[in-house]
Amino acid sequence: MTSVSATELEKIAFSLVSSALSSHAVARLALDGGLAIFAYPEADFVLVGIGYPRSSLRPGIIENILKRRYQVPARFAQWLPAQFADGSFFILLRISNGAADIATAPSEAALEDALELLSS
Repeated sequence: MTSVSATELEKIAFSLVSSALSSHAVARLALDGGLAIFAYPEADFVLVGIGYPRSSLRPGIIENILKRRYQVPARFAQWLPAQFADGSFFILLRISNGAADIATAPSEAALEDALELLSS
């Protein structure tokens, strides 16, 4: 698991979202502990993903995340699980980018939830 705090992750996410919106391309950063975070811009929203590339997935992590998400939906349901064709696994949050591509980031509380979910 990463040693980055939710406060630091909020700053990182804001920077990635800003970069993704200005370049109209995916912005990605590897964190310690095998985690990665990305921002994927679309017309009206940005997807922020936090998770593991295939090489960093531990046995059982996907099942634990899905189980925990199911058990506490009020806290974790905003984070949508996704496994990509390359075998990586991320939880995704859709954020409206508002008018004129104004960057916003997930809240610190949402990122705390994500980190908790990924610590399964």
